[in-house]
Amino acid sequence: MKNKTISLCERSSIVASRMPNFSGWVREQLLKYQPKQEVKVEVKKKVFKHATCRNCGMIGNHWTLDCPTLEAFE
Repeated sequence: MKNKTISLCERSSIVASRMPNFSGWVREQLLKYQPKQEVKVEVKKKVFKHATCRNCGMIGNHWTLDCPTLEAFE
């Protein structure tokens, strides 16, 4: 991260010198104006070789919830 310098007037400099964490305060104030970003999370289903479908007994092909034979009964 690149360092930035802030120029303060004499009065502001006195106030800033009394604050325990002036840099942190400035950071918080700047982040208030940052637009919120949406984060999209994609979950990939991974079937393990040892996974067994409880419905049809197939090993390693699909999960029980994804069983094609269940769809026939719904």
